[in-house]
Parts: sequence; structure tokens; C-alpha cells
Amino acid sequence: MLLVCLNITLNELLYSAPRRKRLLGFLHSILFLAVSLTLWGFLSPALWGQTPASPSTPAQPVQLLVGEDILTIKAVHQEQTEKNKYLLKGNVEIDYQDMKFLADEMTYDDQSGDVEATGHVHFERAVERVDGSRLKMNMISKTGVIFDAKGIARPDLYFEGREIHKIGENTYKLIDGTVTACKGDVPRWSFKAKSATVNVEKSVFMHDAMFRVKKVPVFFSPYLAAPVTKRERQTGFLIPSTGSSTQKGRTFSDAFFWAINRSADLLFTGEYFSSRGWAQEIQFRARPSAENFISVFGFHVNDRQGQGGQTAKVGASYNFANGFRAVADVNYVSSLTFRQVFGETFNSIVLPDQISQLFLTRNSGETSLNFSVARDETFYPQGAVTLRRFPSAEFSIQPHLYAHLPFYFSMDSSVDGIHRTDPNFETANVSQRFDFAPRITFPIKNFLGGYFTPSLELRDTVYRERLHSVKPVQEMLNRLTGEFRLDFKGFALEHIYEHKGGWFGDRFKHVIEPEVSYRIVRGATDIDQIIRFDENDVLVNTQEIEYGITNRIFARRDSGSGQAREILSWKIAQKYYFDPTLGGAVVAGRRNVFDALQDLTGFAFADGPRRFSPLVSLVRFNPRENFSADFQTDYDTRLHQMRNASVTSTIYDSRGFLALTYFVTREHDPITIASSQLRTTLGFGNFNKQGVSAAFSIAYDLKRSTVLNSVVQMGYNWDCCGVMVEFRQFNIGLRNETQTRFSFSLLNVGSFGNLKRQERLY
Repeated sequence: MLLVCLNITLNELLYSAPRRKRLLGFLHSILFLAVSLTLWGFLSPALWGQTPASPSTPAQPVQLLVGEDILTIKAVHQEQTEKNKYLLKGNVEIDYQDMKFLADEMTYDDQSGDVEATGHVHFERAVERVDGSRLKMNMISKTGVIFDAKGIARPDLYFEGREIHKIGENTYKLIDGTVTACKGDVPRWSFKAKSATVNVEKSVFMHDAMFRVKKVPVFFSPYLAAPVTKRERQTGFLIPSTGSSTQKGRTFSDAFFWAINRSADLLFTGEYFSSRGWAQEIQFRARPSAENFISVFGFHVNDRQGQGGQTAKVGASYNFANGFRAVADVNYVSSLTFRQVFGETFNSIVLPDQISQLFLTRNSGETSLNFSVARDETFYPQGAVTLRRFPSAEFSIQPHLYAHLPFYFSMDSSVDGIHRTDPNFETANVSQRFDFAPRITFPIKNFLGGYFTPSLELRDTVYRERLHSVKPVQEMLNRLTGEFRLDFKGFALEHIYEHKGGWFGDRFKHVIEPEVSYRIVRGATDIDQIIRFDENDVLVNTQEIEYGITNRIFARRDSGSGQAREILSWKIAQKYYFDPTLGGAVVAGRRNVFDALQDLTGFAFADGPRRFSPLVSLVRFNPRENFSADFQTDYDTRLHQMRNASVTSTIYDSRGFLALTYFVTREHDPITIASSQLRTTLGFGNFNKQGVSAAFSIAYDLKRSTVLNSVVQMGYNWDCCGVMVEFRQFNIGLRNETQTRFSFSLLNVGSFGNLKRQERLY
């Protein structure tokens, strides 16, 4: 049936003229389409020598030799328009050496090395990425220009410009450009410049630059340079800063930084106080090697109110090839008034001492050789006391065994040129002193359950100058002393307790350690004729015994390292003097300061003869690695009262810290004056990390109900910048002042403002 139907249909088509005409036209169209497709299939591979690609799939890469390196071309459509020129369209990528080019459309001349690209242009090299609308670049010179471009170099250098010219291996020139270390279309801060040269490995140089916070202009400079790495330094003027002070008025300052070379720099700062006048500051730093350095600081104020002056500091260290090491630590201030008025920190204002020293030393095995120059100045209301040592030579031998002898030998010796000036007298410019002190020590271990250590020392000291009727005279004084000392430690008692899951540990050990020391000194005569210069000159005849007991508690966890650590110790000690006058050296009604009275406690306690020293108690509490506290008191058993006490504690973790110091002294004329002061510092956050941070410090005089010093610092850090504001107050002597300071820090650039990094509370 089907065959009959097909036969009828064909007959109608073949024998009907109109129908036959339409059928032939249809067959001609089919034949023409088949021939066209066949020719395209043969001719297309011949044009490119490769398999045809679909419109969205890149063709096979083409590799060309450029110099001695291979250049690779990838694109959906690749056409060689002339002998040395190529037209590339669709997902175009060119790779050459360490450079990569991406674009929608690109032309390349393999003879000149010129590349031109349009549409989603992307240039990439090492740590550099630049995107734009159009590009012209030469492969051989690696120079060119990208239009309407944005770039990034390293994780934190962002730049953009109407034109970005690549002018060197690591260098770009921006036209109408912006440089920042912040992400985002509207960065938190940026430098907008008419032109800028960016070396991605070093620094940025800008012309007609405007510093902006968000889009708000803040500061303009016709020329501006900034580093782009943390280690890079650049010569030039720093950003000016201003501040306010109730004592100095409005302050304005600017500084010039000179990067002398890779290992040295110099900073000169000029500052103007509206209520005082001009001040100048200079800082020089150099580190010629990892072990050697030198730093110089100088500050001078021309004060209209007559309280000006100058201060200087020098620090240096140098290691010689022959084993000698030279060190300098020099501090100078013209007057106590100047330091009180212009000192920058609380400690620099209240400390009355000014210490300087230079020494040359060589340590070899058990021996040590030192040459030194020193100057100590202490300011008092009635005048300054100045002690100077120049020159000084010291030779010492550390304790060591000789052959098979059962004792250790050690020695100290020195030759000094000394000078003292105080409100009462002044010695010669150079007053000589010779000192020689050999000693031997006999350690006796495990004797009667303890450790005995007897030692014997002879000391011969020769003075070229002595006091006569409270006046120095040029007469020799020779003092030969002998000292015997016997130290005992032992008979320790201990007990172990178990407390599983305890707050401090799972196991505890309580140890009780007694200590006894007997000392006798003879030959320290003529104490009233000796010019006091250092600890060697306050040696007196004494026969004394020091006794004490220490309780220690150790804790250990069964898990973890299992190591025990001391969480609590309590030591109580006291001295008994067989001779309450110390050989006649102690004078009633006077503040007596001698070595026998000062080596147990730092507070003077003898206003006359006495047999017992105060009872000294020291408690140290360390329950955690991040918490410690010390409690010390001196209790006078003769007067039945506490003479002084102090508390020092610190606690810290990742969120902040708290430090507290409190000390109190009872008035006991002429030894001590009453005082009661509290100092505490509280910090939250971290000034070096992102987020909010704040710190508060106060020094409070409880006796006078006066705030001596207070500091409040608040800051916030973003990913690329940070701001900090400080309010501080002084009320010490001549210093009654309130200040406001600030600092604005830029990532990899630095900071400007009058709040210095070293003056932060933490």
C-alpha cells in the first residue's frame, strides 16, 4: 500500500510541469549549499594549518621567537593581516617572559614588538596587576601606556590614573593619578596627584599632590615622596603637625628627614611654641653592621620665659676585631628646671639623676678588663651633686678553681681618677684612688644537710685626697680591710599535696628554706675622712648576722609538659648587729648610709645606733603566666610600726593589660619623709592591630590628694590607617600643664602628628 502511494506521488511530480519546475529549483538550492560547505571544510584548515575552532573556544596557541625567548599567542580568532602583524580577537592572551597581556581585541607586530589592545585590558607582571580600557606596549623595551587604568602592586599598594605609563622595569608614571594603601572605590585615604612616579619596590614621587581622607582634601604639597615598603626611607620634608598646651600654647612643628645611606639617617625638627618661642631637635642614627650602632639626640629651647636650655643623649656600641667592645651611654641636661618644664615623660621629669658613661671592655674566659669614663649628677633643691670618674681602669678575675685546690679564687682591682662637686665642697679635678681586693671561697656541699660557703677577702684602698674638717686636702689615706663571710643554706623541708583539677595545678609542693649569713669586717677606720664616691667608700667595720626563711609553693599539672613552676614565695629576713655603732661610724640624729645598713633593704632606717634592722618581708605571687604580683614591707621591730610598703602587679592577655604600683613610706626625720603614691596603667585592645584600642595611666599622690600625671590615649586602626588621640596632664613642681596630641598613621608611609610611637603607653 505504501509503495503504491509513493509511486502515485512521484508520477504526479514528474509529469506535472509546474510541479516539476519547483522540484528542480529546490534540488539546485540543496546542491549549491552542499558544494559551499564542502569548499569551506577544505579551505579553512588550509588558511591556518589547524583544526577549525568554535566561536567561543580559543584556537591553538601560536609561538613566536622574540630575541631568545618564546612569545605565546592565544585567541579565539587569530589572523595574520600582514607579514609581521597579527589581529587577535576574543579571549586574547599573550605571554612573554614574566609578562601577561589579556584583552578582548589586540594587534601585535612581531618585528617591532608593539602591542595594542582594547576592551577589558589586563597587564600582569610578578606582583603587579594593571587593568584599563586601552593599552599600548612594546614587548622588547617593556614600556608603554595603559589608559583609564587601575593597578595594584604587592598586597597593599593601589594606584590608578587617566594614563599609567610603564617607564621601567618596576616603575610607572601616573597622569592625573591616585595612590593609596586602602582597598575600595573610595579609599579611606589617598594621594591625588597631577603626576606621580611609582617604583613598586621603593617609593612614590608626586607632583601637585593632595592628601585626602575619603574625598575630603586635607593637605596639599607641590612635591611629595612616600615609601611603598616598610623598609624604604626617603629624603624630604615630613608632614607638618600641630598641638596645644596650656603652658606652651599652640605648637607647630615640621621636620626634614635625610636618608644618608642604607645604614644611616638624620632627622631635624623645628618646633614653635606660641607662648615660649622656638625649639630645635636633631636625631642621628647609624647601624654600620648588625652588632654596631650609634644614635645621637639633641634638644634646645630658646624660652622667652627664661626656663630654656638643652638636653643631649648619645648611645653607641662597637665591637672590635681583637675582642674589645666600646659602649657609650651619655645623658646631659642643662638644668633641673629645663627638664621639669620641657621633659616629655613622667619619669624624665621626676627622676633627679643624670647618668653618663663610656667604657671599653674585653672579657676573656675568667678575666675582664675595663676602661671607663663616667659622670653622675643628682639634682637637689639645695644644689646638684656631681660625681665624675676619669679615667678609670678595672681588672677582675671571676671565681674559678686553681688546679686541684679546694677553693675558688677571684679578684677585683681598679685605678680611678675621681672628682666630686656638691654644695659643701669640691675635690681636685683628678683625685686618685687605688683599690685591690683578692678573695677566696671554700664551698662545702652537703655538710650536716646543708651548704656552707665561707669566703675571705682582703681589700687595700689608697686615696690621694682626704677630708679634713669637712674640707678636702691633698693627703694620702691608706685603708686595709679584711672581711670574712659565712653563708649557709639548707635543711630544706618539703611536702607534696595532691588536688586533682585545682585552679593552679594537680600537684603542689611546699618547700621551707632557711638561710643564715655571718659577716665580719675589720680595718675600715677613718670613715669620716673618706670622700664618698661609690659603694667602695661606705664600707664600715661590722659584725652582723643575717637570718631569714623562705616559703615556696610549686604547682604542676599532670597533663601537658608536667613541669612544675613556682606560684608563691614568701621571704622574711632581718639583720642583727653585734656592734650597734658599726665601729663608731653611726652617728645619732643623722641619716646614716653604709653598706652594712643598705644591702638588706633599699630604704635608709638608721638614725642612730641599733642592733636590729627592720624585718623585711617579700611576697611574690605568680598564679598564671600572665599574672604576677610582688608585696614588700619593712617592719621596724624596735618602733613596732611599718616603715614602708610597696605593691607591684601586672596582668595581661590578648584583650589588654593592667599594671599597678603602690608605695608608702612613714615620715621619720631625718631619714625619710612621708609619701603615699599610686601609679596604674590600664590598656584595652592593641594599637598595632585593627579595631578599637585605649589606654589610661595615672600617677596619684594620696598624701596630697593630687594627680601628678594622667594620660588617656584612644585609637582606632583600619586595615590601611589608624588614628590616635592623647590627652595628658602634669602637675609636678614647675610643670602644671595640659596637652592634646594626636597621630595619624598610614600603612607603609608612616605617621604624622606630635604623638611619637615611643611615647605610647603600650
